[in-house]
Amino acid sequence: MGYSRLRLSGILGQKELMSWMFISISAHLCWALANLGDKYLVSKRIRNPYVYVLWLYQLSVVPVVVLIPFVDFFVPSGASLVWLMAAGILWAFSGMPYIKAMQIEEPSRINMYWSLIPVFILLFSTLFLGERFTHVQLFAFVLLVFGSVIASVHAKGKGLSFSRAAKLMIIATLGFSIQITIMDYVFATVPFLVGFIWFSLFGAVAASVIALSPWIRSEYVRELKRMSGIVKIGLPTVVLIDLSGTALSQLAISLGPAALVLAFEGSQILFVFLISTFLSLFYPHIIKEDLDKRNVFLKLTALIFVIAGTFVLAFSGV
Repeated sequence: MGYSRLRLSGILGQKELMSWMFISISAHLCWALANLGDKYLVSKRIRNPYVYVLWLYQLSVVPVVVLIPFVDFFVPSGASLVWLMAAGILWAFSGMPYIKAMQIEEPSRINMYWSLIPVFILLFSTLFLGERFTHVQLFAFVLLVFGSVIASVHAKGKGLSFSRAAKLMIIATLGFSIQITIMDYVFATVPFLVGFIWFSLFGAVAASVIALSPWIRSEYVRELKRMSGIVKIGLPTVVLIDLSGTALSQLAISLGPAALVLAFEGSQILFVFLISTFLSLFYPHIIKEDLDKRNVFLKLTALIFVIAGTFVLAFSGV
């Protein structure tokens, strides 16, 4: 669990190492596409971000339930089930500040914040598992945090301003980090597919709790009435892509060390930066980002720091 499992990478064969690395990068490509889909839908087609979150988790449980007859499904032990419930709840409620942040901020900047996840995971390893940071890991932390700070800065006029999404993404990444740490622990005793199904079921139930609010229920009905054909197609597509990313990521976590798996977050950040820049240049009606010289310079600087930090962190213990 965490970096306590890093030593295994020296024992595993090169084939096994490349296997979970490829799975992890594939997960981040899926998430990059899902992030861009989230941005388009929640900023162009759906007004209420919390209704959107509710739809996401309600739809995500459908393909998971379909898996049950095809696996050796069972109810885990009491402790494991409680941990899976906690992970599902964190997964659901961490998605809310993320979607709100995506609604008000550019996707290329939002994705820079995902680099905080391996930092939080390593902090948890230190606090709860007695791990100690190496000087290389501390250097990686500085790069990642500094990159995230730069990503928060907007150049406006002659001055600079911090993004309103910064606090939201710190909350979201903290929640996702705890959830990932829990799943890393659970996978030591519960088979991957069984754990993933329970985790997803608990997440969908937790997300549905917000429907208890009369305001959310009225907004839910209002958004249903104005739902366009693009949303009807785009929403399940985003769900399937995002769910594929989650499944691939947790499969990678079940095969390799969680902190190292998540350190490949830099690939997702690069994917989003390149795709969102392309869309802004040629299809601005889908996604439009600030591409003036100063903001591009800030984004590129943040990107360099974040990717450098993820690479340093990824190989610091191998």
